[in-house]
Amino acid sequence: MKKLFLLLLMVGAGFISQAQDNGKDTDWSQLYEEQKELYALASDIGEITDKVTAQDNIISFVLKSGTISLETKKDKSKAKDFYNYTLLTSAGKQIRLTKDTASDVIDSFRSKLLILKEQLKANNGKEVDSILSELFSN
Repeated sequence: MKKLFLLLLMVGAGFISQAQDNGKDTDWSQLYEEQKELYALASDIGEITDKVTAQDNIISFVLKSGTISLETKKDKSKAKDFYNYTLLTSAGKQIRLTKDTASDVIDSFRSKLLILKEQLKANNGKEVDSILSELFSN
């Protein structure tokens, strides 16, 4: 009876750990989808300004003090599609991110990119108005 109970306990623990692993994979794949959307946004903004670059697997903000980048690399040691996220600085720091910190960085980058996009729209409109007023004032 004890052996049967231990066997059931071990099988149950195996199912629970497998379910937890599957949940983690889903979260990581969702994070990768968010990163792909972020990359597309950064590419669009990078065409307008030199303050943002999106190249290969890296999204970078160019600041006065240097650059801050988010690098995404596929982890080939994992069976499923799994990605490693690293925060890079021009000073040479490389910080490997956990799922939670990677999510925070992606959210921060997204919010800054959306703010920058709105600022560029407003500035672009002002520049166009300025050029047109100069054109027609003469």
